[in-house]
Amino acid sequence: MFLRYNIFTILWCGLIFVLALAPSRELPRTVYWNLLSFDKVAHMFFYFILCLQMIIGFRKQHQFKRLKHQGEFFAILIAFGISLFIELVQGVLPSRSFEFSDLAANFIGCMSGYAVFLLIYRL
Repeated sequence: MFLRYNIFTILWCGLIFVLALAPSRELPRTVYWNLLSFDKVAHMFFYFILCLQMIIGFRKQHQFKRLKHQGEFFAILIAFGISLFIELVQGVLPSRSFEFSDLAANFIGCMSGYAVFLLIYRL
């Protein structure tokens, strides 16, 4: 039952791991403020989708009661934990680097996913 509702979350998380740990390439530059660069928008988007999918999957499954009733909290905690883990791993890879701004963008993405969940399912 758990896997049924969380398979897309697991696949999305796998995509994030593959993209985040692959050798870096130069990303398109934008003329806007540095926090709104293509890289930061991509981080926000990926973690927005991850957190939203995770919340929905946790809330729909019935196997783990605590995840069902506190899905939002655990989804944000797990998604941000994944984000922190990936940034720490990137810090030791030769072609990557640890960036606090990426962590901030990931957190904003997680919180945006939570906000959209509340707008859709709580109204």
